[in-house]
Amino acid sequence: MPHVSLDHDVLLALLPIESVPAMSAWLGGEERDRLATIASGPRRAQFLAGHVLARQLAVEFAGGEAEGWHFHVGAQQHRELLGPGGRRLCLSISHSQDQVAAAIAERPIGVDLELSPEPRDWADLARRLFSPSTAAWVLGEGEAGRDRRFREAWALLEAQGKRSGDGVQRAVFRRLCLDSCEGADADALAWPVGEGSLALAGWRGMRVGAMGLSTAAMRAWTFSG
Repeated sequence: MPHVSLDHDVLLALLPIESVPAMSAWLGGEERDRLATIASGPRRAQFLAGHVLARQLAVEFAGGEAEGWHFHVGAQQHRELLGPGGRRLCLSISHSQDQVAAAIAERPIGVDLELSPEPRDWADLARRLFSPSTAAWVLGEGEAGRDRRFREAWALLEAQGKRSGDGVQRAVFRRLCLDSCEGADADALAWPVGEGSLALAGWRGMRVGAMGLSTAAMRAWTFSG
């Protein structure tokens, strides 16, 4: 895993699943039990890669040994890693197709990766699922890029649901508006990934160390409503 500067308070990485070592020995008992219940090979690989990558990020962010970081579900279903000396890090994981993303911070965060190439009626979905202003942005001036804009909007809203602990709730998605902004004002960021999107939801002023992602392609957002 490539090294990044420690001048950040969020560490985010996007990697091919096959590039993450299959270190099941790093998992705790509950994680191993969960892994054992997953029958699908690709799903097992996704789960394991996410939990291993999270520990790699924790070591990069706060030190210690990977097997010394223990997975925990905290208040409002926030995922955490508990480490040496009682260190507590907030965690978010997402995977889509053959890619896995994870983020680590000391405050609640959310990450979501949307890569599915399945064609859909994006205009109808946007009108039904999003606020009027977000749907208008997805629809744009024509069909070109509409699928990518839909995935970006969905990824941003799902990432925010993970950060807040609300999860995926249609009423919340219909209420929240996405507003493009300058980076310093952002509480969410999005990167294009192929025909899809990776989104990170956090807080205004967060400093993100992003592995495998171009800052030039990043878009800054804030939520209203």
